[in-house]
Amino acid sequence: VFFFQAEDGIRDFCLSRGLGDVYKRQVKYKADYILPFKMFQGLWSAENYEKQGIQIKMLDDKKIYPLYSVWPPTSQTYLNLFGKFLKENIKKFSNVKKILDIGCGTGVLGFIAQNELKQTKLYGFDANISAVKSSAMNSELLEVGEKSHFCVLDLNHYIDKGLQEKLDSENFPEKYDLIISNPPWIVSSPLSNEDLLEQGNYDNKGQFLQNVFKFSSERLSRAGSFILVYSDLSQLLGLQSKEKIEELAREYNFIINNKLQAQLFNPQKATKDLHCLLYTSDAADDLLCVDLGGRRVIKK
Repeated sequence: VFFFQAEDGIRDFCLSRGLGDVYKRQVKYKADYILPFKMFQGLWSAENYEKQGIQIKMLDDKKIYPLYSVWPPTSQTYLNLFGKFLKENIKKFSNVKKILDIGCGTGVLGFIAQNELKQTKLYGFDANISAVKSSAMNSELLEVGEKSHFCVLDLNHYIDKGLQEKLDSENFPEKYDLIISNPPWIVSSPLSNEDLLEQGNYDNKGQFLQNVFKFSSERLSRAGSFILVYSDLSQLLGLQSKEKIEELAREYNFIINNKLQAQLFNPQKATKDLHCLLYTSDAADDLLCVDLGGRRVIKK
């Protein structure tokens, strides 16, 4: 089977054009399939991840298995930052019973939270059906299937209409003690609306990020906490203001009480340092007060 890059024109089993000597005439073999080389690379990697899994340090070296079109957690800097924060602040989250992972992907963030915060029920939703299947599959492999529940839900679609009905139909609770999310890091439209990996990487006009804040402000229980795992990539690219997270926190009545960061790349190999950022916030039950570490702070 021969795989050719498709950007350059039509390929068939005996003729290639457009790249000079790179592709030679093939007369003895007929290709069963013709695929863009990048797609072949993606399929090859996805098959390996699905078969072999990815060992996760913060899950005691247990493995996560991503399905095709779901982002694999190969870079674990943000997972380590998240897990370490939970370990160091375990007392703060001692009363957490219900966890929600918005845009759950493989479910890895939620499973790390479950691993640290015992006796918790994990809920998660994602617009990508393969992500929901991946999370459900991983919950069974990690033996937490009975304590986990996932559904397909496009937050951007439901945020302003029919959200409660959709959640009710999926047997999701109205309030959560801990909401976590790792939204797409690039504030721009995807190159392809049909490529689910692209959609998982791009957030058009920052709509999903804003909807995560809106949803969380309405769905956190009393003394609940919101943890956002994000990156400054869009800020470095000039696609997002440096104060965007702080602006959204003020708009939706959050107080940011932790902002941690970890370096994603070696600065010697990059022109700018790229960081993973972890924000933790406490939200109000209403607009008159906020909960901060178990203390009620009344706004005047």
